[in-house]
Amino acid sequence: MSGFRKVAIVVGTLVLGSLGVKREAKDSKRGEIDAFNNKFLELHLKMDTPGIMAMWAEDGVDLMQGEAPIVGRKTITAWIENVLSKMRGYKVTKQELVFHDIQVCGDWATEWATEHQLAQSPEGKPNFDGYGKIALMLHREASGEWQIKQEMWNASPKPLNKGKVRRLGRLSERILSERTVCAFGDFKPQSFLTIRANSRRSANG
Repeated sequence: MSGFRKVAIVVGTLVLGSLGVKREAKDSKRGEIDAFNNKFLELHLKMDTPGIMAMWAEDGVDLMQGEAPIVGRKTITAWIENVLSKMRGYKVTKQELVFHDIQVCGDWATEWATEHQLAQSPEGKPNFDGYGKIALMLHREASGEWQIKQEMWNASPKPLNKGKVRRLGRLSERILSERTVCAFGDFKPQSFLTIRANSRRSANG
């Protein structure tokens, strides 16, 4: 075996080894984010405000819908406690958080989630059934613990069920066909993509 080939094999082995280490490190950090998310969900279901706030960085920023930026863990805690004081007697019975697009880069991570929460109300008041969207920026502190640096949350409408989506889809197709006929005279109902393709062929012909 030539000296060049030996060097090439050694270099290739080192490169593949380093890639394997990087992949393991990335997988490890992704696992840490998954554990963070599971804990975040569990604490919301338990309505454990001190536990939730312990997941925040001291200089964290909360961007809530309709509110000025809330800066600092202590300020965020005070804001949340004020909100909860107006909802005494409510008990969370269901908390769903579906996380998407988890990105980890070194000691930083970003993700967003859709949320659905059900809360049992005190007697005589309506139950709470709310939907929302949340975006999180996380930082891995010197202790190795991931904490929330920034959060953005806003409300979402209740999702349509699949039956309604299908009906709306058929209605949209019918409206589209009717508009196509109105716009192009006696053309048979067809999609705008077909009309565009026909127009392009005519122009090229």
